[in-house]
Order: sequence, then C-alpha cells, then structure tokens
Amino acid sequence: MGKLLFILLIFFSLKSESLSPKGEILVSCPSHVSKFLLDIWADASVISKKHNIPLALILAQACQESGFGRSKNARLRCNLFGIRRKGKIVEYGSIFESFKDYGTVLSQNCYGNPKNIHDWLVALDCCKYAGDKNYANRIQEIIERYKLYLLQ
Repeated sequence: MGKLLFILLIFFSLKSESLSPKGEILVSCPSHVSKFLLDIWADASVISKKHNIPLALILAQACQESGFGRSKNARLRCNLFGIRRKGKIVEYGSIFESFKDYGTVLSQNCYGNPKNIHDWLVALDCCKYAGDKNYANRIQEIIERYKLYLLQ
C-alpha cells in the first residue's frame, strides 16, 4: 500500500499536462484498479512484447478474470487469467508464471495472427477463451472504461 501511495503522490504532484498516459490512467482509476495495474504492469509488458499481444488486452483480461486481483484464484493460486487444464484451475508459483502461461495459450494456432485489439477480441470469441458469449464485449468495456487503449 505504501508503494501505491508514493506513486500516486508523485502523479498528483505533477501538473496534469505533464502526466504520461500511464500516469493519467492510474490517477483517474479507482484505487483498487490502479494498484492492481501497477502490480501487474511489468509482467504484462514482458508478455506483450514477447508474444505481440496488445498490452491493453492483457491488462483488461487480467482485470476481468481476476476481479482486479481480488479473486480466490488470483490470491491463492496466482492464476490471473482463469486458465484451466483438464477442467481444473491451474495453480502457479508466481504471478509471472501465470502471465507466461497466458502468453503461451494465446500463441496457439487457434488464435491466428491478430493485428490489433479488435482482431484479438474476435479471436478470443472464436477460440472460446471463456464460456461467456459476452466475454469480448466485457474486455472491450474494461479497455474503454480505464482507457487502457492509450497504453503501449
């Protein structure tokens, strides 16, 4: 909690016009959202670059699947993405392991080679990443609500 307060203090002390997109996003989010995004930012960035998956998509899926890091699976199993094997939730030794497996899952042939977030959302639906038929819409809503599309 101290780290979050320190970072938010820095952001608030800057003039709004000098904030980076990341800073603007974090300042405008509810505290539990900005804390979660700060906690996963580095891991999500690594996977985004390695697997060519938009950072906004990774962050939005982690938010949706883990309830902003507050779900039982996130807290007890380090599973931010609801990944299952043989019908059982996978347990990871660290959050980064969850991100690595997520990147591997989205690198499967089923997902093809999406070029942008819209293509990725279509691929998530086609490959049935989640059982919810409105899953892609929910991810898009999170991206828009928290302006994650501004992130690179």
